[in-house]
Amino acid sequence: YGDTGFLGEKYTKFRRTINAGIEYKYVELVINNDYVGLYALGYPVDGKQIVQESDNNGGDVIYKIPQWVNERELVISDKHVLGYEEIYEEVILNKTEIEQNPLIKYYKQLEKDKGKPDELRKGIDMENSICRFLFYNLIQGNDNSGYIYSKNEYLYLRENSDRWVGVYIPWDMDYSWGNVWIQDDPLFTFSYGYPVDTNLMTETGYLGELLREGDKYTWKKTFQLYEDLRDNEWSNESLDRLIDDYEEKIFLSGAYDREKIRWPDSAKIRTEMGLSTFKKYVHTRLCYFDKCMERLKRTYDRGYFTVRASFDENFEDGIYLFYIHNRSLLQKSEVEDLLEYIGFDSDRIYEGDIYVIGTHDDGYKIYKELSYNNLETPIGKIRLVRDKDGKDIDKITFVNFNGKTISIDKTVGMEFYFGKEHIRKLNLENPDFKIIYD
Repeated sequence: YGDTGFLGEKYTKFRRTINAGIEYKYVELVINNDYVGLYALGYPVDGKQIVQESDNNGGDVIYKIPQWVNERELVISDKHVLGYEEIYEEVILNKTEIEQNPLIKYYKQLEKDKGKPDELRKGIDMENSICRFLFYNLIQGNDNSGYIYSKNEYLYLRENSDRWVGVYIPWDMDYSWGNVWIQDDPLFTFSYGYPVDTNLMTETGYLGELLREGDKYTWKKTFQLYEDLRDNEWSNESLDRLIDDYEEKIFLSGAYDREKIRWPDSAKIRTEMGLSTFKKYVHTRLCYFDKCMERLKRTYDRGYFTVRASFDENFEDGIYLFYIHNRSLLQKSEVEDLLEYIGFDSDRIYEGDIYVIGTHDDGYKIYKELSYNNLETPIGKIRLVRDKDGKDIDKITFVNFNGKTISIDKTVGMEFYFGKEHIRKLNLENPDFKIIYD
C-alpha cells in the first residue's frame, strides 16, 4: 500500500450532511495465527447505506466513479454513461430509459440551468459540495480531482421534488498530502513529491459552474465554511490531536514495527521519527491554503482566468511570460481582466506573434522575436533553446530563462506562463458543459 503514513484515507475526514462517508478504524490482522499486518477496517459505501439514509423509500441511487471522467463532456456511448458505475448494476440504458435515467436527468438539468445560479444551487447539497472542493484542495487529492476531471468518488443522487440533488462521497485518497504516483517505485508512490504550495482546481459539476460564473453567494459561502473549518475541525490544534492520536496507535504501540517486519518493502518511515515529517507538511499545507483563500477573496468576482490563476502561490508577485498569436483574444473579457490584474496594458499590442515579458512592479517589454543568444529582460536572461535531440520542432518554441525551460505552442491563440520557484502554465480554456451521445 503506497500510503506509507497510513493516513491518506483515515486522517482526511470529510464533513458531510448524510452519514455515508469514508471512516476507518485501525486493526492489526491475524489469520490462522499468521500476522498479516496493519489495516484499516471500515464500512463500504454501498446501496445498503443509501436505503438506510434515504427518506425516499429506496428511490435514490448511487454511482461510483473509478476512472478519470471529463465532467464538462458527459458521454453516453453504446448505452453506457462513460466513467460511471451504478452500485447495484452496470449503467446500461435502452433508448426509452436514457432520458429517464437519474444520472442523465441530473446532468440535463445542469445543462438547462447554466447561467441561473439560483437554480444551479438547487442541484447540490451546497455544504457537501463546498466541503468537497475545500477538502480536495487541502489534502492535494491529485487522484481524485483536477480541473474538469473527477475520479475516485461516489455521486449519490437524492430525489427532491421535481429534480435530483447530488451529494459527493470521496474515497481512495492514498495519493494525497504530497504523495504522487511514480512508475519506478515498488509501491508506485513518491512521498512528498507534490509541491506543498500546490492547490487543485476543481471545476466540476454544479458547484464548478457556480464558481466559474462568479456567483457571489457561493463564493461567500465557501469562504465562510473554510473559516468555520479552520476554527474547528481543521484548526492546527485539532489536526495535531488527530495526528498525535494516530502516532500513538501506529508507532508507539509497536504496530508499525510489526508491519515493517511483515512487509519490508513498505518500510519508508523510521519508527523513531513517527509522524513528525507528516505533521510539519500538514502545518505548511494549511499555511499555503490559507494564503490561497485570501487571494481568492481578492479575485473571486473578477474574470475566471484571474480566479484560476489565483490558486497558484506565485501568481500575484511572480514573473510573467506570455505569447500572443491571435490579437483578437485580447478582446475576450477573461483575457482582458487577467492582463489588467497583472498590470499590463493590452492596448500596447498592435499585432500578433509577439512575446511579453516582465513583472507587475518592474514593468513589461514586448519582443517580436527571441534569440538563441542570451537576452536581458525584466525577469533576467532569456534565450531560445533547441529540443533534447538538438533540433527545432516546427511551430514549437522552447524558451529558457534563469535555468527553467518552457515550451510555447505558436499555433494556439495565446500561451501564458508565470511563477517563481515553479513555473506554471495557465490553462486558458473555458469549455461549456455538454452531453454527448456517441
